[in-house]
Amino acid sequence: MRSLLTIAALLSFSVLGSNAQAQSCACTGQTKLSQSQVSTAIGGKTVCVGSAGNWQHQEFHAGTTGGVLTDYKRGPGHPIDRSENLGSWSLSNNGTVTYTYSGGGGTYAFGVCTINPTTYGMCPGASNQSTIVFTTRPVQTGC
Repeated sequence: MRSLLTIAALLSFSVLGSNAQAQSCACTGQTKLSQSQVSTAIGGKTVCVGSAGNWQHQEFHAGTTGGVLTDYKRGPGHPIDRSENLGSWSLSNNGTVTYTYSGGGGTYAFGVCTINPTTYGMCPGASNQSTIVFTTRPVQTGC
């Protein structure tokens, strides 16, 4: 599994690499969620990027305002592709989610919005040039 960082970077490069048009963030025109709304949306849940059969990311967010960030993969009990810690996540008072990846993977901040009642969007920093669309699953489960 690749991290949210990887998908954000790939999307940014694909947008920046094509000078024809800029892709707007899923949160463009949407209201950014508050700290409590983001906590409810992702705290203690698995963030799922992609679609059934083609999940790009399955990252469990321990805690309600921050904690350990775990790549679910095929689950903690899988003999080969088991879950592993990626680093940590934290939530600021203004609703910004910050990911700190282990092993020199860097630190990245995202704003979060609601696209519809079951789908959310993330935009890196204040940029509107990349988009990550995701759903969530309760507790630490696979998508």
